Amino acid sequence: MISIKSFATLFVILAVMANYAFATPQTMLDLVNAERKKAGVGALVLDDRLNSAAQKHSDYQAKIKQMTHDDAAGDLGTRITKEGFSWSACGENVAWNQKSEQDVMNAWMHSSGHKANILSSTFTHFGYGVNSRYYTQDFGTLMVNSHATKVTTKNSVTTAPPSKNTTTAEAPPSKNTITETDPTTTNDTTDKPTNKPHNKPHNKSHKKNKRKGRKGKKSKPQ
Repeated sequence: MISIKSFATLFVILAVMANYAFATPQTMLDLVNAERKKAGVGALVLDDRLNSAAQKHSDYQAKIKQMTHDDAAGDLGTRITKEGFSWSACGENVAWNQKSEQDVMNAWMHSSGHKANILSSTFTHFGYGVNSRYYTQDFGTLMVNSHATKVTTKNSVTTAPPSKNTTTAEAPPSKNTITETDPTTTNDTTDKPTNKPHNKPHNKSHKKNKRKGRKGKKSKPQ
């Protein structure tokens, strides 16, 4: 016969499983658009290509048990391009060890870098993925002008304390570079989680410039 304690434990496990089972990209999109509405920003549109990129990235992070903005498929811009999303701007938020979509949204909204992605009027499309409490939000704007400047922003939140600060300078037209300087508004956090929650953003920004008659390269944010 199942004891009351065992039954209670089973109930909690099933409740957690149900939470992940019904936590769809639409669930997260609704939370994101609710915050955008409060800020007077237009709603994002759910995109299957960004959903696929975000889910694969959460799967990868769960596999290696570490937060990152780069995986075997490449950086954010490369990953969403491989999914068929031709972008002029893109951004990414990642997080680990929050209990629910609402919890992770609360953490992101209390972090300036993540909040900036969520409320950015630049982005028009959205994708989301989660695996074993590794959460990924991917934001994008479809390319409408082949000569547009490409901009990428990335942020991550973890339970680990910050280990270093970085900023990324714009790359020159003829060469890919990422320059680290003294911290201004961006922060890097360690990817190894601890038990103390510190919701610190881990930002880098990439830009791809194109001049008339001359192709440029992109610099990326994390």
